[in-house]
Amino acid sequence: MKKLAALALSAFLSSPFLAGAASLDKARFLEAVENGDDAYLQEVFAGPNREEAIHYHDSHGHTPIDYTLLRTTPLYASDSLLLLIRTGMQPGSANASPGLVLARQVACGDIPKDIDPAALNEKLPGGMTPFLWACALADPATIKRLIAAGADLYKDAGMDDTPDENALVIAAARSRYPEVIDLLIKSGIDVESTSSIGMGALSVACMFNELPAIGQALIRAGADVRRTDGVSGTPFQYAAKHAYALPLLKDLAARGADVFACDDAGYNAMHEAARNNPNPEVLTYLLSLGLPLEPAAGRKLEDEEFTPMMLAARHNPSPDVIRAMIAARGDLERKDSEGHAAFEGLSKARAGWLMEVGLGSYLH
Repeated sequence: MKKLAALALSAFLSSPFLAGAASLDKARFLEAVENGDDAYLQEVFAGPNREEAIHYHDSHGHTPIDYTLLRTTPLYASDSLLLLIRTGMQPGSANASPGLVLARQVACGDIPKDIDPAALNEKLPGGMTPFLWACALADPATIKRLIAAGADLYKDAGMDDTPDENALVIAAARSRYPEVIDLLIKSGIDVESTSSIGMGALSVACMFNELPAIGQALIRAGADVRRTDGVSGTPFQYAAKHAYALPLLKDLAARGADVFACDDAGYNAMHEAARNNPNPEVLTYLLSLGLPLEPAAGRKLEDEEFTPMMLAARHNPSPDVIRAMIAARGDLERKDSEGHAAFEGLSKARAGWLMEVGLGSYLH
């Protein structure tokens, strides 16, 4: 009894309310759910308002899991949805349409034995169907089962006649199973399916999916490795930002991708890797292909144009990549349109980080 009393007292004394912690900012929390702001959600779930967030529901009994299923698409929110589920959050208890009920079951991996085809293909308010959510989240056996149950393979996530993300595009963006890609294509979905912003499924995979095997499955199925989107971006350029993309980059190059292609802003795969990729092996590979670290010598940079060396110094999360670019003779003195060299004009936080990782000597 004394032990229980001591535990209760300890819990009371550690209460965030006693400590003066603010309650959950519900509006900001729901905004993060709707926008797929994983960083903010992780901060909430690691903080004193964790339990309040996990058990949040509105006056109708809907939880953030329901909001995600109803209002968003996997291109921007499937990681957030999985994060919500991993914390122990449950779908709501509110009365729901058959489609939302089935979407909840898909999200939680608890699909019933008997599946109503109408529910499986029901359009939720954000445009998704339970089957489309499954293409982002479920394993190949489940996808095969849903197809057999009457899933509409050709219904996309649009709310009007404008083409939108279909099952293959959604799987390309978020599935962890290359077999799902194979299954959807063998079921008749066009390997060149296009997203709502004009990106082919392969470009979508290269941009959004960190698993190289997804892009590789699309390449094996005949996806056009030289296809460009509305801003002239290519699969090779998009893949260059991911740490584990080296096998995918090599496959794209082997199939004839234009490794030197630039988008409308004049950026190529080297720019993408310099800004985002923490893996120096990717940088080494791009250099081996002949991608330059610098634009033509003597040319004045235009507004909002930066060299790969500038992008690495100002944004790359890996000191090893920055050092590798310096060792490869990235130009540290070239000026951008505002007159700043690579390590000049940095934020206080970035300059502090560079000092912490041993690169402070390059600061001007």
